[in-house]
Amino acid sequence: MSVTLLALVGILAWGPQAVLASFDFVSFSPIQQCGQFNVTFNGGTPPAAMPLTLTVVPFNSTPISIAIPISAWDSTTSTGAYITLLPFVAGSTLVASLDDADGVSTGNVSDIIKIQPSDDTSCLSALTPSKQLFTPLDTPQQCESFNISFNSTTGSSA
Repeated sequence: MSVTLLALVGILAWGPQAVLASFDFVSFSPIQQCGQFNVTFNGGTPPAAMPLTLTVVPFNSTPISIAIPISAWDSTTSTGAYITLLPFVAGSTLVASLDDADGVSTGNVSDIIKIQPSDDTSCLSALTPSKQLFTPLDTPQQCESFNISFNSTTGSSA
């Protein structure tokens, strides 16, 4: 093996690693209680594994996945957008991700999003109060460790 080839292998293996993403830009809107939540994505190319899925991971609640129709992507303008309603009460916090059909992220994961207050409670009527299984003890920061407290009185043992 030549020295050049070994150097190239070393650079590729231990050099800076790029995040694999299909879209150049993915954006998530702020949201009010029972309001619209928008995700926009543009640039790049759509992933081969369609349809896309909006994955929403709320703190202290069950994650949800929302299928995004292929028609949300406009190949002529290389842009996409989707609007949905999220049934979370004001003050809830979450992160969101736009994933392909295989569950691979197609762009950046959102910052922590806090549901803002609203007088609209129409999306909450069918919800039953959920048990708060854990509580963050620190303010979560993206890509940083944080501590949580588990409420053993509301948890179930299997």
